[in-house]
Amino acid sequence: MYVEVVLPFPLADYYTYAVPPEFEDDIDIGKRVIVQFGKSKIYTALVRKIKQTVNPVLRPKAIEDVMDEFPLVEEIHFSFWEWMAEYYMSTPGELMNAALPSAFKLSSESHFILIDHAIGRDHEYKGEAATLIEALQYQEKLGFKEIQSLLGKKNIYHVIRSLIEGGVITSFETLQEKYKPRLVSIIKQGEVMVSSDLEEVFESLNKAPRQVEGLMHFIELSRGSGYCLKSKLIKSSGIGSSIVKSMVNKGILIEEHIEVSRLKDYSNAIAEDPELSDFQQEAMDQIEDQFADKRVVLIHGVTSSGKTHIYIEQIKKCLAEGKQVLYLLPEIALTAQIVNRLRKVFGDKVGLYHSKFSDNERIEIWDKVKKNEFSIVLGARSAIFLPFDDLDLVIIDEEHDRSFKQFDPSPRYNARDAAIVLAQIFDAKVLMGTATPSFESFYNARKKKYGLVTMDKRFGEIHLPLIEIVDLKEQYHRKLIRSNISSVLYDDMQHSLSNGEQVILFQNRRGYAPMLSCDTCGWIPECKRCDVSLTYHKFADSMICHLCGFRSRTYQKCQACGSSTLVVKGFGTEKIESDLSILFPKANIGRLDYDSARGKYDHEKIIHSFENKEIDILVGTQMVSKGLDFDNVSLVGVIHADQLLYFPDFRANERAFQLIAQVAGRSGRKKKRGKVVIQTFSVNHHVLKYILQNDFISFYKDEMLSRNSFKYPPANRLILLSVKHKKFDVVDAGASLLYKQLIKTLDLPILGPTIPNISRIRNQYIRDILIKLPGKGNSVFVKEKIRNAIESLKKVDKVKSVQVQINVDP
Repeated sequence: MYVEVVLPFPLADYYTYAVPPEFEDDIDIGKRVIVQFGKSKIYTALVRKIKQTVNPVLRPKAIEDVMDEFPLVEEIHFSFWEWMAEYYMSTPGELMNAALPSAFKLSSESHFILIDHAIGRDHEYKGEAATLIEALQYQEKLGFKEIQSLLGKKNIYHVIRSLIEGGVITSFETLQEKYKPRLVSIIKQGEVMVSSDLEEVFESLNKAPRQVEGLMHFIELSRGSGYCLKSKLIKSSGIGSSIVKSMVNKGILIEEHIEVSRLKDYSNAIAEDPELSDFQQEAMDQIEDQFADKRVVLIHGVTSSGKTHIYIEQIKKCLAEGKQVLYLLPEIALTAQIVNRLRKVFGDKVGLYHSKFSDNERIEIWDKVKKNEFSIVLGARSAIFLPFDDLDLVIIDEEHDRSFKQFDPSPRYNARDAAIVLAQIFDAKVLMGTATPSFESFYNARKKKYGLVTMDKRFGEIHLPLIEIVDLKEQYHRKLIRSNISSVLYDDMQHSLSNGEQVILFQNRRGYAPMLSCDTCGWIPECKRCDVSLTYHKFADSMICHLCGFRSRTYQKCQACGSSTLVVKGFGTEKIESDLSILFPKANIGRLDYDSARGKYDHEKIIHSFENKEIDILVGTQMVSKGLDFDNVSLVGVIHADQLLYFPDFRANERAFQLIAQVAGRSGRKKKRGKVVIQTFSVNHHVLKYILQNDFISFYKDEMLSRNSFKYPPANRLILLSVKHKKFDVVDAGASLLYKQLIKTLDLPILGPTIPNISRIRNQYIRDILIKLPGKGNSVFVKEKIRNAIESLKKVDKVKSVQVQINVDP
């Protein structure tokens, strides 16, 4: 018997291994196996195919062990991976790395340690397990190879697995912690307490009053369950752990360790959601009608129209049939508010999954989804890889958001588009919602590929906010600007704060200032590894590259002329926050951006503080624009709209419309009509005109004229090839050769090679080649020709070392 396996590397092919007779009964598609790859490295692989014969010339190596009792990945999920690998021009190994939490991927670099409470437990095991426990009591850790040598055999995984499952050992990597169960200490009745009269036990402790007190608390706390948490016993009785240990040593009590979930318990959180309003019920009926003949429906609903309430009603219908729901959000910042609302309705049926979770928590969520303990999973883009068994509905909220697109590493997928294919594989429905649809989704809706439901009224009949555009040229000319705040915005902020209302200010640039500059010679500090200026972060006293993370201390003198007159140029969220503390000294000011919300719960804490009115003014990047719902916000200010309007990208106008309209939608959502102040030097820009009119459809039609003329999406498709190398001349030669190969074989518009806006990142020079495909063309043929052209570079000595990064639908 032989198997073809997926290895966690960017390899285009599956690799064949022989199955020894002792493993033939255990092998199955989707199970993990231990294999040797290369001369000595050991890795976890996934079984993809089982075969009885192979080409006799191959002489494949044998697998070393089978890791799983049941398949980790089912056939339906392999089908999804393979579609993604084909469409996004990725590899099965890259999909395996993206899909599986890293704790599922042990390797010869894995090491094993003894869990503290397991010391001395070697007497509970026999043979090889006992030998390994005893060895780990004298050595801090042992690696795969060391354990093989210790036990004198290759096939050691069954021993490791039994000890991991028994809570005796755990694995970890040098750089990243692997999964280990969360264990807590519990106290139960000991042999003395079970076999003796309770009065006799108390009598034996008559000279130890603290132990008597502890025992009385134990009896009270353990009533009904037969045990209590050690931590709870110590806290409630006031006794120390040494008192508990004394009773354990006497046999009165027993201390054990049990595995508990890291995930919070929401089983008692259920509360009824209010009924749908008339216009929401009308939208609900339209959705049902559309689902009758279309599997994807787009809700185009203005901000605060109550789309989430519609989602909840659709989820109820799925849960009534015992099905699963995937609820995708583009940003982790959004999950805090939405998950609380869902848990109020559905309790502990809701699971949360995103990249801020530890590997340990990811494993627990994975297992709960696989066992169908979570009927609803709320998550960012990586949640599409969870092991759903009976998926019936996929909700994609804020479907327009570019955060659904994965840029690095490969696979460079769009979670919105991939989720639609996942739903097709499960024969599930897809419900997308947004106030500012992506052109791709709106194009498909207008072509009748998707259903379309329009919600043009806010819930509670609240009016859309009043929008005022402020001319920064006039404000600067009349010297009315206070620290980047116009007189109009300043007065409106004063008015809102005096009424006890809150303010959101949007600036799509983090840090204190984009750059420092010498006032004498014009020198600007730049990143040593990228062709960008270093951003000044005042509070960290650092200059930081936002592309590669390079960091240096803030320069005190010009490195070119020695002058000490360095001045800040431009402004980011950090500077606005600092300036506001001077302009509004009595206001509490908060900031929501990547720098202030790095930790797992930082987003939640900031949003919670703003909800509880602990923050009066919230300054943020695009994180504040994404679907957040605050009752008391009456004013939103866009500090500098021009940064969005003049970005060199064919989607710049679309993104500017979406971002400004979305952040404007945070104002006046519940109590009364809000206001939005947009500061700009371009008051007559056509995007701002459409935002003022709240006219997305006219804006879409206007933009589509130029998109179609120049063969850009959504009517056409793009594939971007980025050629990279550390040497300038090599990347130029490689990109030119690749371009020549492509124009020979493809009769398509191909632009390039061009120098991108940022021509060097992480010491790699970059050249871009953009291929334009017709919307209904044969993309499989085109992708095959692209692969062949890239392979041809490897045959040319001068350029064979260049890297070609493929980005489908950039």
